[in-house]
Amino acid sequence: MTRSLLDDVRITGRFWHFKIDGDPQPWKRKGGFGNRSYNPSRNAQKDIAWAVRACCPSMMNEDENLLWGVRLAFRSKRIATTDVDNLAKNFLDALQGKGMCWTNDRCVREIYAIAVPDPVPCTEGVIYLVTPDYLASWSVLR
Repeated sequence: MTRSLLDDVRITGRFWHFKIDGDPQPWKRKGGFGNRSYNPSRNAQKDIAWAVRACCPSMMNEDENLLWGVRLAFRSKRIATTDVDNLAKNFLDALQGKGMCWTNDRCVREIYAIAVPDPVPCTEGVIYLVTPDYLASWSVLR
């Protein structure tokens, strides 16, 4: 039985599903010398941003008060050599900024990411709004 990324998602009714064909790209450490620096993940992040924008144009916003959840499935033949946290970081960074999903990735309060070996590479996911009440229900300090 194949699980869906929508299984067991408690959402506010606003969610966006997307699928990006191609090998998922991990975040790579920025490099540089002196005042010069470069972001080796920049091209992969642009590809992610454009693909999500094409699938979910109504999701782009400027509201810093919205809280987000993200569920991601990274599918690739070479997934065993990549850290899932670096795949997720690259994705979150790609959708950060003015005119994107969130102005800062600290607005993302819930992440579920899985790396799946698959001969057909892609990144599939669901981005959804979460409420403060939903987040409070997860308190481990009660």
